[in-house]
Amino acid sequence: IDFRSYRAYFIVELILTYALMLAAGYWGHWFSFTIGNILIISAMYLIIYCCIHGYFYKMRRYEADEINALLNNQ
Repeated sequence: IDFRSYRAYFIVELILTYALMLAAGYWGHWFSFTIGNILIISAMYLIIYCCIHGYFYKMRRYEADEINALLNNQ
């Protein structure tokens, strides 16, 4: 899929992986599906997802800057 912005990519990936996590949680009986549990699980998922995504985004950005610096030195 050709996304127009990084934000669109991030939101679509977040929604798809959240749906997969909920489906796996339901079929795997990881937690009970009450409003309180879903709110807690959703908050934890959002925080963890954003941290992991942010880390890999910064790593890719660092690597791209490093490659560009090497190319400029040639």
